[in-house]
Amino acid sequence: MILLKPINMKTPLLTLSFVILCLSHAVAQNFTPAPGSPLANGAVGAAYVGQTINVTVPTTVNVTGQQILDIMPVAVLPFASSVIDANTVYPMTVTSSTFTVQGLPTGLIDNCNGCTILAGNNGDIDFTGTPTSGGTFVIDILSETSGEVSVNNPPVGTTVVPFGGTFQGVAVPTMPDVMNGEGYTMEVSGNPVSIGSVDEEYEFNTYPNPTTSTITLQTETPLSQAWLTDLTGRRLMPLQPNGTQWQADLSPLPSGMYLIDVLTQEGRRGVKKVVRE
Repeated sequence: MILLKPINMKTPLLTLSFVILCLSHAVAQNFTPAPGSPLANGAVGAAYVGQTINVTVPTTVNVTGQQILDIMPVAVLPFASSVIDANTVYPMTVTSSTFTVQGLPTGLIDNCNGCTILAGNNGDIDFTGTPTSGGTFVIDILSETSGEVSVNNPPVGTTVVPFGGTFQGVAVPTMPDVMNGEGYTMEVSGNPVSIGSVDEEYEFNTYPNPTTSTITLQTETPLSQAWLTDLTGRRLMPLQPNGTQWQADLSPLPSGMYLIDVLTQEGRRGVKKVVRE
């Protein structure tokens, strides 16, 4: 008679749980507090204080071959595909990461709109200002990382693929999203500040309005930032500066009403309604 010994699934499950926990902890260590954490609450019309997110940029990070191939320029993609396996995980030597913050309520600003932190270093992202819209906001910290991956390519030798550099004479973009901190939440209580009262603080012109594609902001006062938001104040995209003009392409967005929220270098704010047809 053959006796069947029961399989003990407890140990494998515990091991798997431990591995998952370690991986999650490793990701969370790059941000303090960890991504997905609730941030300090705020109130409409009250100065927001007390929230800092510390970001540490590691010296190495893992990327998949598919991530590499997805950003390779067409001119060098055939060669890159011959040496890079889409299903392989490669260690990337990090040079630096540049961060942007999305999702802040109208009236709040951050000190890291395009700030760069070198590998092996850390920096603080601070939120300040006075919210003018209430609700629950989901805030994401997005990254663009420069560095390189070394690929063993026998019999030729080692192929070095840079990000934020040139490969075979062709510029390669930085690697997106490998250092993101996403899913922070912020509760802001109170009723929205009326758009009319905010417009009176700082006036600026936008055209064409309504628009089907590009909206242009014209100002003679230097701005520190300009954002397109939805009607709740959630940031959708930054306007890009071009001399005394700032522009954004609204064509990917659905038709409807949006807001342009600006902050001058003197600290004055203005908000204006725009319509995407």
